[in-house]
Amino acid sequence: MQTSAVDGNVVLEQSLADLVAEKRITMATVQEWMREPSVFHSRLQQATPTA
Repeated sequence: MQTSAVDGNVVLEQSLADLVAEKRITMATVQEWMREPSVFHSRLQQATPTA
């Protein structure tokens, strides 16, 4: 099975967003790893519950 680089980045950004939402990693760690900031921020908004 093959996936494109874009698909891989989405999975990475989603995983990073989930970990931040769970407070398992910091934004400093995210800065080191994320490749698509706009995708990450979009995923983070979806992962973070609103009050």
